[in-house]
Amino acid sequence: MNFFYSDKYKKYIPNKFCNNYIICGNDIFLKEDSIINILKLANKLNFNNTIRIMVDNNFTFEIISNFIKENDLFIKKKTIILTVIKQYHKILFKNISKLITLLNKNIFLIIKSDKFDKKDFFLIKKTKIQINLINCNTPTGIQLYKWIEKKIEEFKLNLNCKIIKLLCYYYEGNVLALNQILKIISIISLTKSLNLSNIKKIIFDQAIFHPSQWSESILYGNCTRSIHILKQLFKNKYNPITLIRFLQNDLLILIIIKRYKQNIKKILSINSYYIYNIRKLFFNKIKNSLDNKKIYLILKFLIKIELMIHKENNEKIIWLHLKILSTFLNK
Repeated sequence: MNFFYSDKYKKYIPNKFCNNYIICGNDIFLKEDSIINILKLANKLNFNNTIRIMVDNNFTFEIISNFIKENDLFIKKKTIILTVIKQYHKILFKNISKLITLLNKNIFLIIKSDKFDKKDFFLIKKTKIQINLINCNTPTGIQLYKWIEKKIEEFKLNLNCKIIKLLCYYYEGNVLALNQILKIISIISLTKSLNLSNIKKIIFDQAIFHPSQWSESILYGNCTRSIHILKQLFKNKYNPITLIRFLQNDLLILIIIKRYKQNIKKILSINSYYIYNIRKLFFNKIKNSLDNKKIYLILKFLIKIELMIHKENNEKIIWLHLKILSTFLNK
Protein backbone atom coordinates (compact mmCIF):
# COMPACT_ATOMS: atom_id res chain seq x y z
CA MET A 1 0.00 0.00 0.00
CA ASN A 2 1.25 3.45 -0.95
CA PHE A 3 0.26 6.42 1.24
CA PHE A 4 -0.06 9.99 -0.07
CA TYR A 5 -1.33 13.35 1.10
CA SER A 6 -3.86 14.90 -1.27
CA ASP A 7 -1.30 17.43 -2.58
CA LYS A 8 1.45 14.91 -3.37
CA TYR A 9 -0.08 12.04 -5.33
CA LYS A 10 -0.42 13.90 -8.66
CA LYS A 11 3.28 13.61 -9.53
CA TYR A 12 3.40 9.93 -8.61
CA ILE A 13 0.23 8.59 -10.25
CA PRO A 14 1.09 9.06 -13.96
CA ASN A 15 4.47 7.33 -13.52
CA LYS A 16 3.44 4.18 -11.63
CA PHE A 17 0.15 2.65 -12.68
CA CYS A 18 -2.23 1.38 -10.01
CA ASN A 19 -5.94 0.82 -10.59
CA ASN A 20 -7.07 0.67 -6.95
CA TYR A 21 -7.52 3.77 -4.78
CA ILE A 22 -8.87 4.63 -1.35
CA ILE A 23 -9.77 8.30 -0.91
CA CYS A 24 -10.26 8.91 2.81
CA GLY A 25 -10.63 11.92 5.09
CA ASN A 26 -13.01 14.60 6.35
CA ASP A 27 -12.55 17.20 3.59
CA ILE A 28 -15.27 16.98 0.92
CA PHE A 29 -13.44 19.30 -1.51
CA LEU A 30 -10.15 17.37 -1.34
CA LYS A 31 -11.94 14.04 -1.81
CA GLU A 32 -13.89 15.22 -4.85
CA ASP A 33 -10.82 16.94 -6.31
CA SER A 34 -8.81 13.72 -5.90
CA ILE A 35 -11.54 11.66 -7.56
CA ILE A 36 -11.69 14.07 -10.52
CA ASN A 37 -7.92 13.81 -11.05
CA ILE A 38 -7.90 10.01 -10.71
CA LEU A 39 -10.82 9.70 -13.14
CA LYS A 40 -8.83 11.76 -15.67
CA LEU A 41 -6.08 9.17 -15.42
CA ALA A 42 -8.62 6.32 -15.72
CA ASN A 43 -10.12 7.91 -18.86
CA LYS A 44 -6.66 8.27 -20.43
CA LEU A 45 -6.23 4.54 -19.90
CA ASN A 46 -9.63 3.88 -21.54
CA PHE A 47 -11.56 3.10 -18.35
CA ASN A 48 -14.53 5.03 -19.74
CA ASN A 49 -17.55 3.20 -18.31
CA THR A 50 -18.12 4.49 -14.76
CA ILE A 51 -20.61 3.46 -12.09
CA ARG A 52 -21.08 5.15 -8.69
CA ILE A 53 -22.33 2.87 -5.92
CA MET A 54 -23.37 3.89 -2.40
CA VAL A 55 -22.37 1.50 0.37
CA ASP A 56 -25.53 1.86 2.44
CA ASN A 57 -28.51 -0.19 3.61
CA ASN A 58 -29.28 -1.33 0.04
CA PHE A 59 -25.71 -2.29 -0.84
CA THR A 60 -24.83 -5.84 -1.91
CA PHE A 61 -21.71 -7.22 -3.56
CA GLU A 62 -23.97 -8.54 -6.32
CA ILE A 63 -24.38 -4.97 -7.60
CA ILE A 64 -20.62 -4.81 -8.22
CA SER A 65 -20.49 -8.36 -9.54
CA ASN A 66 -23.30 -7.71 -12.05
CA PHE A 67 -21.65 -4.51 -13.29
CA ILE A 68 -18.33 -6.31 -13.80
CA LYS A 69 -20.00 -9.23 -15.61
CA GLU A 70 -22.03 -7.01 -17.94
CA ASN A 71 -21.09 -7.90 -21.50
CA ASP A 72 -20.23 -4.99 -23.75
CA LEU A 73 -18.57 -5.56 -27.09
CA PHE A 74 -17.05 -2.09 -27.14
CA ILE A 75 -16.33 -1.31 -23.48
CA LYS A 76 -14.33 -3.79 -21.42
CA LYS A 77 -12.54 -1.41 -19.06
CA LYS A 78 -14.76 -0.15 -16.23
CA THR A 79 -14.46 2.21 -13.25
CA ILE A 80 -16.26 1.60 -9.95
CA ILE A 81 -16.58 4.41 -7.39
CA LEU A 82 -17.76 3.17 -3.99
CA THR A 83 -18.96 5.90 -1.62
CA VAL A 84 -19.01 4.53 1.92
CA ILE A 85 -21.68 5.97 4.23
CA LYS A 86 -20.32 6.40 7.80
CA GLN A 87 -22.41 3.77 9.57
CA TYR A 88 -21.77 1.18 6.84
CA HIS A 89 -18.00 1.57 6.87
CA LYS A 90 -17.42 -1.78 8.63
CA ILE A 91 -19.65 -3.68 6.19
CA LEU A 92 -17.32 -2.90 3.29
CA PHE A 93 -13.94 -3.22 4.98
CA LYS A 94 -14.79 -6.41 6.89
CA ASN A 95 -15.63 -7.96 3.53
CA ILE A 96 -12.83 -6.31 1.56
CA SER A 97 -11.40 -9.70 0.53
CA LYS A 98 -14.76 -10.52 -1.07
CA LEU A 99 -14.57 -7.29 -3.05
CA ILE A 100 -10.99 -7.99 -4.14
CA THR A 101 -11.98 -11.38 -5.58
CA LEU A 102 -14.40 -9.60 -7.93
CA LEU A 103 -11.70 -7.36 -9.39
CA ASN A 104 -9.56 -7.89 -12.47
CA LYS A 105 -7.17 -5.88 -14.66
CA ASN A 106 -10.12 -4.28 -16.49
CA ILE A 107 -11.58 -2.78 -13.31
CA PHE A 108 -10.48 0.59 -11.92
CA LEU A 109 -11.61 0.85 -8.29
CA ILE A 110 -12.03 4.02 -6.21
CA ILE A 111 -13.28 3.77 -2.61
CA LYS A 112 -14.35 7.05 -1.02
CA SER A 113 -14.62 6.99 2.77
CA ASP A 114 -14.64 9.46 5.67
CA LYS A 115 -12.20 7.37 7.66
CA PHE A 116 -9.57 4.67 7.36
CA ASP A 117 -8.17 3.12 10.55
CA LYS A 118 -5.57 0.51 11.55
CA LYS A 119 -8.08 -2.35 11.31
CA ASP A 120 -8.89 -1.37 7.72
CA PHE A 121 -5.17 -1.17 6.93
CA PHE A 122 -4.48 -4.72 8.18
CA LEU A 123 -7.57 -6.13 6.45
CA ILE A 124 -6.36 -4.73 3.12
CA LYS A 125 -2.76 -5.73 3.78
CA LYS A 126 -3.88 -9.35 4.11
CA THR A 127 -5.28 -9.29 0.57
CA LYS A 128 -1.83 -8.26 -0.82
CA ILE A 129 -3.53 -6.06 -3.40
CA GLN A 130 -1.69 -3.05 -4.82
CA ILE A 131 -3.55 0.05 -3.64
CA ASN A 132 -2.93 3.80 -3.26
CA LEU A 133 -4.31 5.47 -0.13
CA ILE A 134 -4.87 9.24 -0.43
CA ASN A 135 -5.29 11.20 2.79
CA CYS A 136 -7.90 13.93 2.30
CA ASN A 137 -8.15 15.27 5.83
CA THR A 138 -8.25 19.07 5.99
CA PRO A 139 -4.61 20.21 6.25
CA THR A 140 -3.51 22.35 9.20
CA GLY A 141 -0.31 24.05 10.35
CA ILE A 142 2.72 23.28 8.20
CA GLN A 143 0.68 20.90 5.99
CA LEU A 144 -1.70 23.74 5.12
CA TYR A 145 1.24 26.05 4.36
CA LYS A 146 2.71 23.43 1.97
CA TRP A 147 -0.70 22.81 0.38
CA ILE A 148 -1.05 26.54 -0.36
CA GLU A 149 2.48 26.61 -1.84
CA LYS A 150 1.53 23.77 -4.22
CA LYS A 151 -1.68 25.54 -5.23
CA ILE A 152 0.18 28.82 -5.83
CA GLU A 153 2.50 26.87 -8.12
CA GLU A 154 -0.49 25.41 -10.01
CA PHE A 155 -2.09 28.84 -10.44
CA LYS A 156 1.30 30.33 -11.43
CA LEU A 157 1.05 33.04 -8.78
CA ASN A 158 3.87 34.94 -7.14
CA LEU A 159 2.86 35.21 -3.48
CA ASN A 160 5.34 35.67 -0.65
CA CYS A 161 5.37 33.97 2.77
CA LYS A 162 3.46 36.88 4.40
CA ILE A 163 0.52 36.30 2.05
CA ILE A 164 0.66 32.53 2.59
CA LYS A 165 0.54 33.06 6.37
CA LEU A 166 -2.45 35.41 5.93
CA LEU A 167 -4.22 32.78 3.84
CA CYS A 168 -3.50 30.18 6.55
CA TYR A 169 -4.87 32.51 9.22
CA TYR A 170 -8.11 33.45 7.47
CA TYR A 171 -8.88 30.20 5.67
CA GLU A 172 -7.66 27.43 7.98
CA GLY A 173 -10.27 24.68 8.01
CA ASN A 174 -11.90 25.75 4.73
CA VAL A 175 -9.95 24.35 1.79
CA LEU A 176 -12.79 24.93 -0.68
CA ALA A 177 -12.87 28.68 0.11
CA LEU A 178 -9.06 28.77 0.02
CA ASN A 179 -9.03 27.23 -3.45
CA GLN A 180 -11.67 29.75 -4.58
CA ILE A 181 -9.76 32.76 -3.24
CA LEU A 182 -6.59 31.63 -5.06
CA LYS A 183 -8.65 31.36 -8.26
CA ILE A 184 -9.98 34.89 -7.70
CA ILE A 185 -6.45 36.25 -7.13
CA SER A 186 -5.29 34.39 -10.26
CA ILE A 187 -8.09 35.87 -12.42
CA ILE A 188 -7.61 39.42 -11.09
CA SER A 189 -3.83 39.20 -11.61
CA LEU A 190 -4.39 38.66 -15.37
CA THR A 191 -5.71 42.20 -15.79
CA LYS A 192 -4.27 44.04 -12.81
CA SER A 193 -0.92 44.08 -11.03
CA LEU A 194 -1.50 43.19 -7.39
CA ASN A 195 0.48 44.53 -4.46
CA LEU A 196 0.41 43.34 -0.85
CA SER A 197 -2.43 45.66 0.22
CA ASN A 198 -4.61 44.63 -2.78
CA ILE A 199 -4.20 40.96 -1.98
CA LYS A 200 -4.86 41.56 1.73
CA LYS A 201 -8.14 43.28 0.85
CA ILE A 202 -9.20 40.39 -1.41
CA ILE A 203 -8.34 37.85 1.30
CA PHE A 204 -10.17 39.81 4.00
CA ASP A 205 -13.31 40.51 1.92
CA GLN A 206 -13.70 36.98 0.56
CA ALA A 207 -13.03 35.04 3.77
CA ILE A 208 -15.71 32.43 4.53
CA PHE A 209 -15.90 30.77 7.93
CA HIS A 210 -17.79 27.94 9.60
CA PRO A 211 -19.28 28.01 13.15
CA SER A 212 -16.83 25.28 14.21
CA GLN A 213 -13.96 27.72 13.53
CA TRP A 214 -15.63 30.33 15.73
CA SER A 215 -16.01 27.75 18.51
CA GLU A 216 -12.36 26.67 18.19
CA SER A 217 -11.02 30.24 18.24
CA ILE A 218 -12.99 30.98 21.44
CA LEU A 219 -11.68 27.86 23.19
CA TYR A 220 -8.14 28.59 22.00
CA GLY A 221 -8.51 32.05 23.60
CA ASN A 222 -7.89 33.89 20.33
CA CYS A 223 -10.15 36.92 20.85
CA THR A 224 -9.15 38.82 17.66
CA ARG A 225 -9.78 35.82 15.41
CA SER A 226 -13.04 34.80 17.09
CA ILE A 227 -14.48 38.33 16.71
CA HIS A 228 -13.38 38.48 13.06
CA ILE A 229 -15.01 35.10 12.35
CA LEU A 230 -18.17 36.20 14.18
CA LYS A 231 -18.43 39.30 11.95
CA GLN A 232 -18.16 37.13 8.83
CA LEU A 233 -20.77 34.69 10.17
CA PHE A 234 -23.08 37.65 10.81
CA LYS A 235 -22.54 38.89 7.23
CA ASN A 236 -23.38 35.41 5.94
CA LYS A 237 -26.61 35.45 8.00
CA TYR A 238 -25.89 32.47 10.21
CA ASN A 239 -28.53 31.62 12.79
CA PRO A 240 -27.17 32.40 16.31
CA ILE A 241 -28.67 29.09 17.54
CA THR A 242 -26.37 27.25 15.10
CA LEU A 243 -23.33 28.98 16.62
CA ILE A 244 -24.53 28.17 20.14
CA ARG A 245 -25.03 24.48 19.30
CA PHE A 246 -21.52 24.13 17.83
CA LEU A 247 -19.93 25.65 20.92
CA GLN A 248 -22.13 23.58 23.26
CA ASN A 249 -21.18 20.39 21.42
CA ASP A 250 -17.45 21.18 21.70
CA LEU A 251 -17.85 21.92 25.41
CA LEU A 252 -19.75 18.65 25.93
CA ILE A 253 -16.94 16.66 24.28
CA LEU A 254 -14.40 18.58 26.38
CA ILE A 255 -16.30 17.74 29.61
CA ILE A 256 -16.33 14.03 28.67
CA ILE A 257 -12.59 14.11 27.90
CA LYS A 258 -11.81 15.81 31.21
CA ARG A 259 -13.97 13.35 33.13
CA TYR A 260 -12.20 10.34 31.65
CA LYS A 261 -8.63 11.67 31.58
CA GLN A 262 -7.03 8.22 31.69
CA ASN A 263 -9.00 7.01 28.67
CA ILE A 264 -8.64 10.06 26.42
CA LYS A 265 -7.61 7.99 23.38
CA LYS A 266 -10.68 5.83 23.81
CA ILE A 267 -12.96 8.85 24.20
CA LEU A 268 -11.53 10.57 21.12
CA SER A 269 -12.11 7.45 19.04
CA ILE A 270 -15.80 7.07 19.96
CA ASN A 271 -17.59 7.03 16.62
CA SER A 272 -20.86 8.36 18.05
CA TYR A 273 -19.19 11.78 18.43
CA TYR A 274 -17.79 11.72 14.85
CA ILE A 275 -14.57 13.39 16.00
CA TYR A 276 -12.34 13.59 12.92
CA ASN A 277 -8.55 13.42 13.25
CA ILE A 278 -8.24 17.14 12.66
CA ARG A 279 -10.53 17.86 15.64
CA LYS A 280 -8.80 15.29 17.84
CA LEU A 281 -5.70 17.46 17.62
CA PHE A 282 -7.78 20.48 18.66
CA PHE A 283 -9.25 18.74 21.73
CA ASN A 284 -5.84 17.40 22.72
CA LYS A 285 -4.44 20.95 22.66
CA ILE A 286 -7.16 22.60 24.74
CA LYS A 287 -8.07 19.85 27.24
CA ASN A 288 -5.63 21.16 29.88
CA SER A 289 -6.02 24.90 29.25
CA LEU A 290 -9.70 25.07 30.22
CA ASP A 291 -10.77 24.29 33.78
CA ASN A 292 -14.31 23.36 34.82
CA LYS A 293 -15.01 26.88 36.11
CA LYS A 294 -14.34 28.44 32.67
CA ILE A 295 -16.44 25.78 30.94
CA TYR A 296 -19.30 26.42 33.39
CA LEU A 297 -19.15 30.20 32.78
CA ILE A 298 -19.33 29.76 29.00
CA LEU A 299 -22.23 27.29 29.26
CA LYS A 300 -24.07 29.64 31.62
CA PHE A 301 -23.60 32.55 29.20
CA LEU A 302 -24.78 30.39 26.27
CA ILE A 303 -27.99 29.56 28.16
CA LYS A 304 -28.49 33.29 28.81
CA ILE A 305 -28.13 34.08 25.07
CA GLU A 306 -30.49 31.26 24.08
CA LEU A 307 -33.15 32.50 26.52
CA MET A 308 -32.79 35.96 24.99
CA ILE A 309 -33.36 34.48 21.53
CA HIS A 310 -36.57 32.74 22.62
CA LYS A 311 -37.92 35.64 24.69
CA GLU A 312 -36.85 38.89 23.00
CA ASN A 313 -35.17 37.88 19.74
CA ASN A 314 -33.47 41.28 19.49
CA GLU A 315 -30.85 40.61 16.81
CA LYS A 316 -28.48 43.45 17.79
CA ILE A 317 -28.38 42.47 21.46
CA ILE A 318 -27.97 38.75 20.64
CA TRP A 319 -24.99 39.36 18.33
CA LEU A 320 -23.51 41.80 20.86
CA HIS A 321 -23.63 39.06 23.51
CA LEU A 322 -22.03 36.60 21.06
CA LYS A 323 -19.26 39.18 20.61
CA ILE A 324 -18.82 39.42 24.40
CA LEU A 325 -18.68 35.61 24.53
CA SER A 326 -15.92 35.68 21.89
CA THR A 327 -13.67 37.52 24.36
CA PHE A 328 -14.27 35.24 27.38
CA LEU A 329 -10.99 33.34 27.19
CA ASN A 330 -8.76 36.04 25.69
CA LYS A 331 -5.07 35.23 26.27
